[in-house]
Amino acid sequence: MFYGKVRKQDFSDVYDRVSAKLASWKSRLLNKPGRGRVVLANSVISSLPSYHMQINWLPQGMCDDLDRTVRRFIWKGTGDTGMHLVGWKKITQPRRFGGLGVRIARLQNVSLLGKLGWEVINSPGKLWVKIFTDKYLKGRSIINVSVSGGSCVWNSLAKALHMLRDGFTFKIGDGNSRFWYDPWVLKENLCSVVPFVAIQDTEFKINDILWINGRNDVVFNNTKASVYDSVAKVHSMHTFRTAAFETEMLGADGSSEQRLVTWTKPAEGTACLNVVGNMLGSLQTAGFGGFIRNSSGAFLKGFYGAATLSSVLYAEIMAILHGLQLCWSNGYRSIVCYSDSLQAVSLIRDGVSHFHTFANEIHNIHQLLHRDWNVVIDHTLREGNACADVLAKLGASLNSPMVVLETPPPQLSSSLGADAWGVVFDFVRE
Repeated sequence: MFYGKVRKQDFSDVYDRVSAKLASWKSRLLNKPGRGRVVLANSVISSLPSYHMQINWLPQGMCDDLDRTVRRFIWKGTGDTGMHLVGWKKITQPRRFGGLGVRIARLQNVSLLGKLGWEVINSPGKLWVKIFTDKYLKGRSIINVSVSGGSCVWNSLAKALHMLRDGFTFKIGDGNSRFWYDPWVLKENLCSVVPFVAIQDTEFKINDILWINGRNDVVFNNTKASVYDSVAKVHSMHTFRTAAFETEMLGADGSSEQRLVTWTKPAEGTACLNVVGNMLGSLQTAGFGGFIRNSSGAFLKGFYGAATLSSVLYAEIMAILHGLQLCWSNGYRSIVCYSDSLQAVSLIRDGVSHFHTFANEIHNIHQLLHRDWNVVIDHTLREGNACADVLAKLGASLNSPMVVLETPPPQLSSSLGADAWGVVFDFVRE
């Protein structure tokens, strides 16, 4: 346990233990790079600082030293001869992605500290959790903790949670969270994203809102809404709230924005890949779909399938992944890919942390993009992506695995013709 700023010198015992292990491995049995050195690097060298990593945010210089030691041992052993034949980024990838599964010190540190965060969330009865909660959280969500002003352990945990934030998702509980003052739908309180909360609504809980919504469906629509449908409506309410209080979409005179939308034809010799993900609220299933066209709008290939997670964003990402894989396997080397999910396109363009919920899928897309071909991923409005939406709904409704189409299904005939002829659709945002 340390007090104040942690320095590399505070972990001299770790450096000594690593040096002692390396000295004991001077043997001709490990004179060549191979699986033996990788196993020793992962099971011994990377494990020696694990105790400190569980409660301390190690200095970046120490993490770099540990990575350098592991890298040097894999390629040079305990001597000074040898070449680094494969890049560090490559060998630290999981084996299923073609790497060797070598651990990165900083990511290992974050993962171990994340166990403390898990305990804070799931074990509120533990004494140390109660102390941390009363002293630092004070009713706030652990996702929004600040890094400064705490003990060495708390500051280390806060730094790790900042990196792990993208991997957090919320699940429906018993409905007793406060509707406006608990971070149940976003990673912040809803009260912070609206101008004000009416005084009569301050005590609302989630199950109060769901009960009102369910009662209205029974009384006025003669239907019984599921919990997921009700939560989806709350998300829609938040979207409408955003549109109501934002003025960016309004013209200079305060009028609605109106645009003309049509299918964007690619340049000659370039194939157009339109993809989309969809979720059917009645079945609670998500599907993806898309197809490839030439510059004249002629159908080349299509696909659809059911997503393994009931998430629209996941379906959108899988649509891009499967679409690019289909293009590559069929020999198309100049591609422009259009998705109507701005969030999915942004995640692929900007990249995500290793701890993002869909980090593996986005990493697979990046690996495809690094191949020897020309690919552009861009955003389009939903009105310009209607054909792909038909296939995505087909995949969600049939709950089938990946299906590749050689010819367009009958449902696409009219939409394909409209796109090929350049039919224009009105897009109006109030």
